[in-house]
Amino acid sequence: MPRSCNASNVGQAIIDGIVDFAMPVVACYGDVLGDLKLDVLNMPNTGHTKQLYIFVTEISKILGFITPVVSLMNALRGHETNGSSTSDMRNRLTQAIVLSSDL
Repeated sequence: MPRSCNASNVGQAIIDGIVDFAMPVVACYGDVLGDLKLDVLNMPNTGHTKQLYIFVTEISKILGFITPVVSLMNALRGHETNGSSTSDMRNRLTQAIVLSSDL
């Protein structure tokens, strides 16, 4: 594995890891929400209110963890280093996200 003193590689690895681990979590919550919707439509009861409250609370916690990452990514998009343009950085970030989601 080649070694580099470029800190952007570390940043890209961190962002890739976050995206890679977030995808299964998002898929799982999507499945849970779909099941909850079907239960509410087919046989509504007061227990669904409790499940919905728990679901919304968990989603709020996850958003609390994701918000700083989004802020970091937005800050990196606007930051220019070594003469690279913002559009070059956006293209590289978009490419990295697309490659990560294909795995």
